[in-house]
Amino acid sequence: MAFKELFKKYKVYTIISIIAILLLVAGGVTAGLLIGKQGNEQLNVPALAADFTDTNGLEYTIRSSTDLTVSVSGYSGSSTTVVIPETVVNGDTTYTVTTIAGGNESKGAFANKTTLTSITIPSSITTMQGYAFYNCTALTEINFNATNMNDLFSSNRVFYNAGQDGAGITVSIGANVTKIPACLFSPYSSSDAPKIVTVNFAEGSLCESIGNYAFSDCSSITSITIPNSVTSIGNYAFNGCSSLTEVTIPDSVTSIGSSAFYRCSVLTSITIPNSVTSIGERAFDGCYDITSVYYLGDITGWVSIDFGDYVANPLYYADNLYLNGVLFT
Repeated sequence: MAFKELFKKYKVYTIISIIAILLLVAGGVTAGLLIGKQGNEQLNVPALAADFTDTNGLEYTIRSSTDLTVSVSGYSGSSTTVVIPETVVNGDTTYTVTTIAGGNESKGAFANKTTLTSITIPSSITTMQGYAFYNCTALTEINFNATNMNDLFSSNRVFYNAGQDGAGITVSIGANVTKIPACLFSPYSSSDAPKIVTVNFAEGSLCESIGNYAFSDCSSITSITIPNSVTSIGNYAFNGCSSLTEVTIPDSVTSIGSSAFYRCSVLTSITIPNSVTSIGERAFDGCYDITSVYYLGDITGWVSIDFGDYVANPLYYADNLYLNGVLFT
């Protein structure tokens, strides 16, 4: 075969080989980047160091220099009462405080601050990361004012083991809060639940919904007054609130989610308005101590409720049904 023909033949093979090698290398780099990303998420990469600290000892990390937002990433102050501001000034720049940082037991912004007794969360907060208030065992007061906060997951454990050394935590929900985010106070398991005893909503509350698992397994709650602005109570919202003895549902509520009061084992009475049209399955499962159900309507309204199953109906346990205050059964 002539040299010229051989050159043409093997030149083609060489080019093909080079292209194949480049594709393999590129693929390997891409795969490496993807694996690295997944690995970082699994290993929970350490949070960035604080960019500045205010005069009260609150430490901030800049999240966006474009949107001018920061997260609270730590606290080095001495006060046992902390009020997180909506905005903070650093130099000539004003930042909006949108996040309370977390990650694990050592990275939460207030993790292991065992002398902290009161925290006020401003309306500007949209995200609270896992373990943000981990092991704040002296906490007695949470003032929650976030008006547009994202839902959480049970694995976030934002208030893990909070308040365990004191008489208990009073949660105060600000008037402009429109929803209680999912899993806000929910622990991963009942053993690490925050010791919340009372939940109060401000007068004139605009809260429309109590999210899924919002207070799930908060076994120290003894009382809660749901405001007359709430229209829905989420799935498992009060699941495992085993110290709750009485609940009055306002006449603004139209739906009660599945397992909403599951395992509220000392609940003795429940008041349900005629505005309620559906009660999800197992809503009152495990509520063994219910003796009386007070329905603010007539028998036609009661039998029209869409009960998810037999333990969605509190009469599975209760002996007495009152219709507009009059004993019916």
